[in-house]
Amino acid sequence: MRFTTILENIISNAVKYHNPAVRKRFIKISVSCNDVELVLTIEDNGVGIAPEFHEKIFEMFFRLPGEAEGSGIGLYIVKETVEKLHGNIQITSNLGQGTTLLIRLKNFKYD
Repeated sequence: MRFTTILENIISNAVKYHNPAVRKRFIKISVSCNDVELVLTIEDNGVGIAPEFHEKIFEMFFRLPGEAEGSGIGLYIVKETVEKLHGNIQITSNLGQGTTLLIRLKNFKYD
């Protein structure tokens, strides 16, 4: 259920913050797994996030400037869930250039 929560919130944001000027929009999800961790990469070609907001987007109730609706809790939930799964999340993004989220989760299968 926690993994589903992570995916739902991130994909929802990728759809919400799509770039209407881009003709071929995409959300790319890549997964790899080894004995130690699961690595999940989610990439989109949406509007992107300015670097000064990269840490703030994971704060409760923080919303990016603009007209998109939302409570500002989705990425907070993602980060809290990732941390409960003994993982971490990193963002790579620039305004107008899309966003990539890299999530590393502990592989509990071999625990």
